[in-house]
Amino acid sequence: MMDKVAEVESSNINSLWLNNIYENLKNLEMLERLAKEGCSSIFDYFQISPENKRIMLADVQYKNLRFMITEMDLLLTDLTPVIEGKALTKFRSDITRIQCYINQRKLFVKESYSASRNQIISSYTTEFFRSTLDMICNMHIDIIKEIKEILYMGNKNKDSQKVSGGARLI
Repeated sequence: MMDKVAEVESSNINSLWLNNIYENLKNLEMLERLAKEGCSSIFDYFQISPENKRIMLADVQYKNLRFMITEMDLLLTDLTPVIEGKALTKFRSDITRIQCYINQRKLFVKESYSASRNQIISSYTTEFFRSTLDMICNMHIDIIKEIKEILYMGNKNKDSQKVSGGARLI
């Protein structure tokens, strides 16, 4: 009887863990879209006035890039039991390296000021922003490749062992 209770509890914990990983991946996808485009949909884009687009979008993209770093760090923490040593060390090293300079906004966003109006008249993301975003997106792809066995269990051969309950994330 105790074995069945322990098995059910283990299965519940495993299910919650897989769900948390799924949520991290969904959040990363949403943040990637916002970091690339500055909006989640074309409707949102058209709701922003042209004057504000020139100022706001680069800032929104930068802030979502920062959120991506945090979300990626959380995902790696959740995946520590799954990702092998060297790969996890590389991912952690890359995240730490990005965290060292992510707060230096001037590296990521350039702004034009109007001295007469004493305000920002336009802003845009830099090439450094785009290369950092590409690096994070590629890391996201590499992480998915590393954990494909728990994401896409139906693709494994039938003799391999499944995570309890055979849950699929995506």
